[in-house]
Amino acid sequence: MVGLVRRYPAAALFLLAIVLGTAPIAIVGLGLLPAGFTQLGALSASAAGFILAAVDRGKPGVRELLGRGLRWRAGLGWWAFALLFPPVLTVASIQVAALTDGGAATLPGGRAIVGLVPTLVFLIIFAGVGEEFGWRGFAVPRVQVKHKALTTSLIVGGFHALWHVPL
Repeated sequence: MVGLVRRYPAAALFLLAIVLGTAPIAIVGLGLLPAGFTQLGALSASAAGFILAAVDRGKPGVRELLGRGLRWRAGLGWWAFALLFPPVLTVASIQVAALTDGGAATLPGGRAIVGLVPTLVFLIIFAGVGEEFGWRGFAVPRVQVKHKALTTSLIVGGFHALWHVPL
């Protein structure tokens, strides 16, 4: 198994992430867990990355993968931009769409759409934790040993796109 993980890291990550990601859906479908547990599938790529890092290199591999996520190479301004720009852009686009339709953008119950910002920030962080340790932390460095950056991006990005299909 170690040989397969080392030879085909992106494919191994994809397959394990698919299994881990669809398992909660199947368990909920059987009525063994409440519907909200299907969201655990969003963590499958990172979980697969940690499992495969352990298979590949044991505790040092897991420590290295975790360390990749704890390196803060950008200034606070860039972090603020990365966390706030997507929700601000989403809310702004919803507001513009509402204005072109002649009404105000509101959520069910009359709450202002701006109330979505904390939820969007949470989802961005949750999705990042759920995916990035697997795709960026585990797969990219291993695929990039054999391929240039563009080829690595196409390989890992292709598997990443396919991973989203069942979710």
